[in-house]
Amino acid sequence: MPLIILFLIIKIFISFDSQASVLINEDFDNTPVGLFQSSSNWTFIGNTPMVQSNIAKNINSIDLNDSYLINNLNSTQNMFWCSFWLNSNKITTNNLININESSSVVFYINESQQIMAFSNNIPINTEFTISTNTWSRFDIFCDYEEMKWNLGINGTNILSGYSFYSNSPGVSSFLISNNSDHSIYLDNILLSENELISIVSDFDNDLIPDWWEYKYFGNITNALSTEENLHAYIAGLVPGEKFEIYNYPIEWVNKPGRYYTVYATSNLLNEFIFQTNLYGEINSFNDLMNVNVDSMFYKVEVNINQDEL
Repeated sequence: MPLIILFLIIKIFISFDSQASVLINEDFDNTPVGLFQSSSNWTFIGNTPMVQSNIAKNINSIDLNDSYLINNLNSTQNMFWCSFWLNSNKITTNNLININESSSVVFYINESQQIMAFSNNIPINTEFTISTNTWSRFDIFCDYEEMKWNLGINGTNILSGYSFYSNSPGVSSFLISNNSDHSIYLDNILLSENELISIVSDFDNDLIPDWWEYKYFGNITNALSTEENLHAYIAGLVPGEKFEIYNYPIEWVNKPGRYYTVYATSNLLNEFIFQTNLYGEINSFNDLMNVNVDSMFYKVEVNINQDEL
């Protein structure tokens, strides 16, 4: 079964597994303080995780020590985003658990508090140092078309375009493990098949996220931040590809995580009038309000779904 493992701290790791559309958005704020009792398909091995409020990104967080926290997922998408907040003490060992041979993404924090990541089974020191006793946000992007992954921490790209640890073809379960008896704290765990604006990094502030620039151009540069590329990214297309509508009722090729706003006018000298917002599987619009009009003109605006989950 395909697996992604992310070693985060000592023996923290995250794993994924694939089949249907899912989204996890877990902040533990509505979970009672005390021994963790999951209402959202979490299971654990080892010590029971504790929900506590004395160290929390928001209201509550989960305290993990000598325990594995697991949530089974199903995803058929080629792209996957993961975000979570982590707070930990100083790491004092480089001791790791065995890495599953079907792992995709693997990284951990060594005793120098630096991120160590694997690419094609080869360990690489990113030379990025994690702050201790404070909250840090981890953002992971997985590209199963290119078999590559990116890691951002606190909005800064740490690595991009790393090859997966193995050739596992998809995402299957989410697992975080800390085999140490020293606590680590987790909050705001978010897993999504669609990109959410709040969890992607844009190092050069050009409104095109780093993952897209690395995927299609191999680097981040303002020279590539053209209006054409921005429009292609927003529409969910590849560079140089144009968004088009055709036929009647009008149709288009819809992309995950995008919403479409339809406008119409009977005269190109007049303003276009809003008709509807469409999202999800719908990729056509049948104008039943203007069936008796001799001619109608339509335009469709595409945007990225920015709903905060």
